[in-house]
Amino acid sequence: MNKYINFIEMNVIDSKRKTKQFYVKTIKEPSIVLGYILFFPQWRKYTYHTDKQINTILDANCLREIADFCEKETRDWRFSLIESKKS
Repeated sequence: MNKYINFIEMNVIDSKRKTKQFYVKTIKEPSIVLGYILFFPQWRKYTYHTDKQINTILDANCLREIADFCEKETRDWRFSLIESKKS
């Protein structure tokens, strides 16, 4: 359970997209979007992207939560890729 940040999966209706996208929101103010977690194909991993319209300030705890989440989603994606190749 995160203390500061929520990760909310986007409901994107795009049949061409193979990876998930997530909003990064604060727990205290859930209407505020701090940024996005998106799959960055050049690096083949999930990465954090800020919203250029707002001034985002993140401390070490927030960044650690984002990093942990990106690593988990990347592991899940790689696992699903391996599983789909087995079929």
